[in-house]
Amino acid sequence: MMWTYVLKLIVLLPLVCGLMIGSLYLWRKLETRMPGAAATRTIAVRETMMISPGVKLAVVEFEGRRLLVSVARTGVTLVDKGGVVSASDDFVPAPAPTPSFRDALASLTKGSRA
Repeated sequence: MMWTYVLKLIVLLPLVCGLMIGSLYLWRKLETRMPGAAATRTIAVRETMMISPGVKLAVVEFEGRRLLVSVARTGVTLVDKGGVVSASDDFVPAPAPTPSFRDALASLTKGSRA
């Protein structure tokens, strides 16, 4: 009876501690992606694009302006200063609704019935 308790303690205690540490690590990593957190920030990276294995272009929004910067191993270089960001720049049209599986299947089988 005592050995089963000790065995469960030896197995489950590290498992629970590992789950706690893992959840804290994930919370820290995903905290910046949570909704509401971006509204309080004064700087935002809008888009990035890899140019070569060591060079990346990034569009950074800061104080209502967009800046194009080059990020490399040697440092960060300002490439271009964009215009003032207006409220209409953030508008992203909703994607067209995709047809349901039933509708797609019906359209595919409609042509083969003839």
